[in-house]
Amino acid sequence: MAPRRTNKQAIVDVANRLIAERGVGDLTFQALADTLGVTKQAVLYWYPSKVALARDLVLPALEGEANALKAAVGFATGPADGVGRFARALIGYHLPNLPRFRLVYLAGQVDREVQQLMMQGEDLAEVHRITSAGYAALEACLVKGGIAEPRRTAVAVHMAGIGLITMVALGAAIEDPLSHRTEALIASLVALLTGAAGLAPL
Repeated sequence: MAPRRTNKQAIVDVANRLIAERGVGDLTFQALADTLGVTKQAVLYWYPSKVALARDLVLPALEGEANALKAAVGFATGPADGVGRFARALIGYHLPNLPRFRLVYLAGQVDREVQQLMMQGEDLAEVHRITSAGYAALEACLVKGGIAEPRRTAVAVHMAGIGLITMVALGAAIEDPLSHRTEALIASLVALLTGAAGLAPL
């Protein structure tokens, strides 16, 4: 029987599936090879380092987040609605795939190889370009509403949303779900964010 062949896209697809099913900790080159039915060397041919693989997993995930934010804010009827849509889109993008969220936002704090991706010149610039595009969508909405410090506000709204997702992810990881329903927490967060920004709460 001829050996199976693989390529970058097949590896990325399987890596995303393994992350969703098993979590980041179980994503190894051997697990990828076993799932693809190829040798570990066949995977290493395309991805000789974890940093290279992380790049092709993290950057598209961030791009997907930014696209979700831009699409949501594009329908905003004003600053308060923009903040609400931004926060809900951010949380809604990540909650269905907490393992991917952990890779994008948490792995860099504990995994040296993923850290390298976040800290290197061209890759770091690409991370900034992508995230800036997401912030810019809300910033433009806030500018139209005459909100002071619109970029800073957009970044703070993003950080608050990431904080909520992090706590939900932590509860899921230790099998100790939060006492409050996630949707209720999101509603409270949106009300808090719009009020703190001087906007009429939704």
